[in-house]
Amino acid sequence: MKTALVAFAKAVVFFSVFAVVFADSIKTPDTLSSQPQLVKRADFYSACLSIHGGRSTWTSGSKYCKCNSDGSQQCDQRISFSNCIRQNRGRTYYNDGTNVCTCYTIGIMRCIQASPLKQCISKNNGKETWMNGTQSCKCNADGSTTCVETDPYKKCLVLNNGKAVSLTANQICTCSRNGRRTCVSRNLPYIRCLAKHNGNATWKSGTQSCQCNQDGTESCTETDPYKLCVTKHGGNATWKSGTQSCKCNQDGTESCTETDPYKLCLAKHNGSANWKSGTQSCQCNQDGTESCQQTNPFLTCISGNNGKIVNNDGKQTCTCLPNGTKKCINLNAAYLLCLAKHSGNTTWKSGTQSCQCNQDGTESCTETDPYKLCLAKHNGSATWTSGTQSCKCNQDGTESCTETDPYKLCLAKHNGSATWTSGTQSCKCNQDGTESCTETDPYKLCLAKHNGSANWKSGTQSCQCNQDGTESCQQTNPFLTCISGNNGKIVNNDGKQTCTCLPNGTKKCINLNAAYLLCLAKHSGNTTWKSGTQSCQCNQDGTESCTETDPYKLCLAKHNGSATWTSGTQSCKCNQDGTESCTETDPYKLCLAKHNGSATWTSGTQSCKCNQDGTESCTETDPYKLCLAKHNGSANWTSGTQSCQCNQDGTESCTETDPYKLCLANHNGSATWSDTDKTCTCNTDGSISCDDNPVPPVDPYQACLSKHNGSATWTSGTQACKCNSDGTEQCLELDPTKVCAANHGGSTTWTSGTQSCSCIGGSEQCNDTVNYNTCVSNQGGKIVQTIGTTTCTCVPLLNRRQCITVSPFLQCVQNHGNSPFYTDSGKNCVCSTDGTSVCT
Repeated sequence: MKTALVAFAKAVVFFSVFAVVFADSIKTPDTLSSQPQLVKRADFYSACLSIHGGRSTWTSGSKYCKCNSDGSQQCDQRISFSNCIRQNRGRTYYNDGTNVCTCYTIGIMRCIQASPLKQCISKNNGKETWMNGTQSCKCNADGSTTCVETDPYKKCLVLNNGKAVSLTANQICTCSRNGRRTCVSRNLPYIRCLAKHNGNATWKSGTQSCQCNQDGTESCTETDPYKLCVTKHGGNATWKSGTQSCKCNQDGTESCTETDPYKLCLAKHNGSANWKSGTQSCQCNQDGTESCQQTNPFLTCISGNNGKIVNNDGKQTCTCLPNGTKKCINLNAAYLLCLAKHSGNTTWKSGTQSCQCNQDGTESCTETDPYKLCLAKHNGSATWTSGTQSCKCNQDGTESCTETDPYKLCLAKHNGSATWTSGTQSCKCNQDGTESCTETDPYKLCLAKHNGSANWKSGTQSCQCNQDGTESCQQTNPFLTCISGNNGKIVNNDGKQTCTCLPNGTKKCINLNAAYLLCLAKHSGNTTWKSGTQSCQCNQDGTESCTETDPYKLCLAKHNGSATWTSGTQSCKCNQDGTESCTETDPYKLCLAKHNGSATWTSGTQSCKCNQDGTESCTETDPYKLCLAKHNGSANWTSGTQSCQCNQDGTESCTETDPYKLCLANHNGSATWSDTDKTCTCNTDGSISCDDNPVPPVDPYQACLSKHNGSATWTSGTQACKCNSDGTEQCLELDPTKVCAANHGGSTTWTSGTQSCSCIGGSEQCNDTVNYNTCVSNQGGKIVQTIGTTTCTCVPLLNRRQCITVSPFLQCVQNHGNSPFYTDSGKNCVCSTDGTSVCT
């Protein structure tokens, strides 16, 4: 008998092992959609908008419709009053329970349909959500209902083709009472891979993350951000991007620095290639250097005139005019002949050219038409290319260029930078002008790696992306967990018993002692069996034990045999399917549930809260309404002699009505005050009375200084001015032409005897017709004679004597820092028109 029992036991072990030897993995239970999301309570208006694509108004045929604030739909239609009554079943007002239609004598038929959401709630006893057996249901915005299964076991059956156990060619899937769906495949190479790595489907190898694939192979991916960066750039830790030098940082990020000197210059000047510096106009050159040019023409002229307004180098006298032009008088014969040819003019116009007499008597002309100058600058061409730019001459002589290089266009689009960030992405301009971006957020990189999913399956493990981009996995296969606790084997024999891991993760052990085998024999070789609603088994010592499986009875046992009980503030009960359901009885918590779990909320302009007794209380937060409440609902009131009001922002403003106080307020609270020449007082009726103040004597010189912001000298147009000691103001003209004209009654041309004279710059030029030999004789045999500030020249052929007199006044100004006013030995001096100085 004993031998037969042992043989029977071995057979049981064999078949147990056969049932599980091909198992390899258990997938995490699949789930159905979660409980339906609730429509925000009483948000009927938004529900109406959602039905009509977010629109609050629309047309339907000849009807004009809109959403009302209560969520109802109102449609107006133009129709005669008689036709409306006929269509409205002979009535001016008709209510069919869903639509309320009214006929108006003005020819309008208005129909209002109650909110579909509100109708749905009404049909379901005023509830937006309710339970239908084990299903959670809700009303949708369009009035339809949606129900979702909440019983985990039933949800599992739906996924498992309606069966508790489902067989396929590759898997055996089982639904447990807690809704867990377990699937076992028959892939031996995968199990060998797991066994090789202590039952782990994923593991770390250096900086790599590795896993067992379903076919038993192993695959690894790099996780070190620095190595990923180097790999991204073809194994290079440094590289060039356009004109930038880039590198991989240890944290995997990329950094680039600009090396183009031109772009560095632009960055130094806030991205601008041109800027102003004082009176200079500056620019960045292509080699990164900076160049500046003087833009004040008068200062530029002085700089090129030996630093003087009027300069005489012995051969000629040159004067800088305010507009920056330089007038020079040359005394050689050829030059004078050129002047004579052009009526004494040193410069003249010829078409669009500006011409002049040169110092050697020759004539030269320069083009002044800006467009032609531009053409000449570019070899007569109106268009040309400059590097990657296409350029042209404009009619005003300016040049305009447009960039054609797509890479530089991309740089310009991004403020001269070849790289930039966009959100969590690192972007760059490519050489062909296109833009490319790479994700740098480790979490998003992890999502991208897994097709946008933050959670996924890897073999028998449930994995997720962490916020820092790392991945973490947990073993969900109870079968592999069982193997790990069974000495790493599916079947393990330790000499005393043989233990086998079953596909559902339980471990079945066969003990060969006689009492255990007798128990097996008693129950036809079964280690487990059913007895009523109980599940029984043979224990290792041969005894029998049973556990209850009826979920309702298990629930009763859990609660000491009671079908109802209280838990905190909730009243609970056991349901027939063994589940437990509780309803809240605490009024405070009921209030929280009514407001989506929030103890505080807003209602219009009020701030509301749940009180401990479940009641609700609200306080006004609108500052304007609070102000009204403070003043008994009135927006206007009086306070003493002031008229006050509530402003829209809740502040209060008051206006004084007492004329005496208004007078005080207008004068900083003072009843008396002083103006420049008066002392004034507020009278009780609000009027003002003033008395004249005694006037102290005023220093005229100080009054002049005060008038000119404390300065004794200033400029007014082309004049230099100063305050005299007696308070009078003295101004002297510095414009050379005007100085010359002032000496001749305001005229720039005049005659003196037989001489014809004119102002040239700050000098006077007079021509007299006289025989050349007579002229030389009169000048003591000299062709050129200088007496004082006047130089006279005998011009041959023309029989002309030309005399040029330099303004002694302007020479005096030049000799004293270009100002007619100066100090000398403590005295105040002024340049006179004859060049002498008057000092006091």
